[in-house]
Amino acid sequence: MTWIDDRLAQEKARRERWVLIKQHADAVYEALWTQIVEYVAEAKSKSLSVFTTGSVHDRIVSTSPDARYPDQLHVTMGKGRIRAHGTGIDIEFLLDVCPDGVVCLKLRGEPISTEAAAIRILDPLLFPNLQG
Repeated sequence: MTWIDDRLAQEKARRERWVLIKQHADAVYEALWTQIVEYVAEAKSKSLSVFTTGSVHDRIVSTSPDARYPDQLHVTMGKGRIRAHGTGIDIEFLLDVCPDGVVCLKLRGEPISTEAAAIRILDPLLFPNLQG
């Protein structure tokens, strides 16, 4: 095989990886949001003031039902990534194919579960005084 054959094979693998990510991106985004909503429900049951709202493409978690207050974060999905940004947080999770062939979230190049990602997103909003 020549270097051109190698590069053609790499390009084919890249395209196949990207198709797989596109096929499963919505499901990963939905799984992350579902986990966030579960943690928000737990927080509410423990008397924390936290609410969810927004749209399919811009989901919002806030500490007040009034959108005029700035203590909120947005969870959005873009091309190959999910971003959480707002009060005390600006974090980007990449969508990638993990070694087991499943599309997963990665943070700083390492796989991260939806549970751990949801905690990383919510912790600065719910517990700002405990951030290092």
